[in-house]
Amino acid sequence: MHFDVTTMVLLLAGTCAIAAGALLAEWCKGREKALAWWSSAFLAIAVGSTLTPLRQFGLDVLAIGISNILMAGGYGALFAGVAVFTGRSRLIAWWPGGSIAWVAFWIFAPQFDDMSLRVAFLSLIVAAYSLAAAVLFLLTARPSPVVRTLGWLFALRAVLFTLRAVLAGVDGAVLDIRMMTGFAYTSVMFEGVLASVLIGYLLLSAGRERRENSLKRLAETDYLTGIDNRRAFSIKSRMTLTLGAGRPNREHALLVLDLDDFKRLNDDHGHSFGDEVLRLFAAVVSRHLRENDLFGRLGGEEFAILLPEKTHNQAAAVANVIRRDFARAAETVDGRAVGATVSIGVASTGHGDSLEALLALADAALYRAKAGGRNKVVTADPAAEQADPFSLFSQPAR
Repeated sequence: MHFDVTTMVLLLAGTCAIAAGALLAEWCKGREKALAWWSSAFLAIAVGSTLTPLRQFGLDVLAIGISNILMAGGYGALFAGVAVFTGRSRLIAWWPGGSIAWVAFWIFAPQFDDMSLRVAFLSLIVAAYSLAAAVLFLLTARPSPVVRTLGWLFALRAVLFTLRAVLAGVDGAVLDIRMMTGFAYTSVMFEGVLASVLIGYLLLSAGRERRENSLKRLAETDYLTGIDNRRAFSIKSRMTLTLGAGRPNREHALLVLDLDDFKRLNDDHGHSFGDEVLRLFAAVVSRHLRENDLFGRLGGEEFAILLPEKTHNQAAAVANVIRRDFARAAETVDGRAVGATVSIGVASTGHGDSLEALLALADAALYRAKAGGRNKVVTADPAAEQADPFSLFSQPAR
């Protein structure tokens, strides 16, 4: 099927405009800065594409100069959005570089009149931005399938535009400058239409995925300490224990931790200061945890830690390190002598397999630590305690 130039340009501009509108609508939902950059990028490319056919009427300043400034700026904005999305916002400063380079080429380079060199120059600008975006996406820590796919698509675009730059001077690349015929034009139009649809959709999906993950983290995170809240800790711990049930030789351990005399600390120094001590405690504990350990705030000044594949004795050793480290860190807080300490109860799957059973055993051990003078680590003794497996959930947080 034959498509004339006007049809292809309108199709390219239309798909880019649709992508810009969809990305803008998604930005309005969560104000993700990357989406604003991407929406602006597709809008610039859409306008630049619309100006291109004006060369048929001899309006080269608009059709070549301004159009390619917008195209280069659009690809620069795509890269800037990727930089923001991947946490490398300092690279945003490079986004106008392509447009600046094109203006310099337009004004100062004698070779500007050579159409093949113009095509090659702009193609290399697009290839450079695409390669940079691909690297940022692919180097993202634990990228999602959507992000990984975007990385490879941008890498493919870098290859295609590099080839276009290399082949721009061969016979047939441009058959008619005014009518924009030849593969130097038709190839980029077809690729642009496909890319605006596919990349636009994937960028939209990446932004939506980021927003949904942020909402999920917000729902699972304790607002004060930044660690898991009670609900998230319970769900994740049950999943870990269920998976571990199929490995009978693997032991998991649970710690229940409670700051000593916390009510007195609040009464003496105020609740805002008590909040600062809780944040300090969460930070101290986090220093001693592995990536797969689970740490959550059960309520008030009570916390819990699940240590996968840790024996009872290993967990007790970790608990004592946490206890000593926190006692040192909390001797003085914000210039005030506090001397805050923590008591810890320890249980393991050698004593019970369910989360409820482990929490009850560790909680009973914690009570014995409190009764024994506080600032202690006590391990569970199921035979002596005979705890109600739902005791922790039936009592208010201390």
